[in-house]
Amino acid sequence: AFPLFYAIYKKSNVYDGWRHFIFVYPCMIVMASLVWTWLIKQPKKYISIAALVVLVGYSGLTMAWMVKVHPNETVYFNELEGGVKNAYGNYETDYYMNSIKPCADWLKKNVLENSKDTLIIGSNVIKPMIEYLDGYKVKNGYLKQGNMFQKNWDYAVLYSRFFDKVSIDKKLWMPKGVVFTVEVDGVPLACVVKRGDKNDFYGNEMMKQHNIDSAIVLFQRSLNYDSTNTEVLNSYVNCLLAKNNIKEATTANDKILRINPTDISALSTKLRIQIA
Repeated sequence: AFPLFYAIYKKSNVYDGWRHFIFVYPCMIVMASLVWTWLIKQPKKYISIAALVVLVGYSGLTMAWMVKVHPNETVYFNELEGGVKNAYGNYETDYYMNSIKPCADWLKKNVLENSKDTLIIGSNVIKPMIEYLDGYKVKNGYLKQGNMFQKNWDYAVLYSRFFDKVSIDKKLWMPKGVVFTVEVDGVPLACVVKRGDKNDFYGNEMMKQHNIDSAIVLFQRSLNYDSTNTEVLNSYVNCLLAKNNIKEATTANDKILRINPTDISALSTKLRIQIA
């Protein structure tokens, strides 16, 4: 038990679920089994009956929850800690990407089976999407926080694992255009996004060509579509700085930090402006 309690005491980061502590499970299972067996075999009947009621009742709650959330049982968190709702934003929920398949199934049924065109599907879990959409007229592209809207895509399948805590808590990882969501106990695990505007993509293409004036116009149009898109705002700020428009750049950058105070790009830009 020492490694487990020491990690809790030190508030250590535990990446990728519980794999660093799997070695403690066998002993914990044996110890738990011995304790319950000892309680159930007590000579005083009321202790034995009480132990059975607690064991069956608590196990029943978990089993009922598993039936309710199928096929996403793997996101279980102990009810004593508030379940998935309390874990959301503090722990990785769908580590095994189980919620991606329902998103792919929704895309196939509602979009791809009726589409004659080749669609670009972006995702931050690219390998499963390639497997799930095999045989359909699609191009797959990898997306990650910070450059999602610099890429060309028609639909995106996203899940929360690779986003920062503020983006998860405020659900900023779910941009405008969400058409399908996989949820457990009201907590979003993954979503499908339909891109309603590509001015952000074209604006970044203009930036690559050093056509800053055109990029600014395109980013403004994109922000008219979604004024809270921090990635687009960051690109817009960079364009304003390139034109030496410090005042407007500062205003836009401050807006990013109000939306997400931990945004790395905006914090870096704020420091650059202060130094300048």
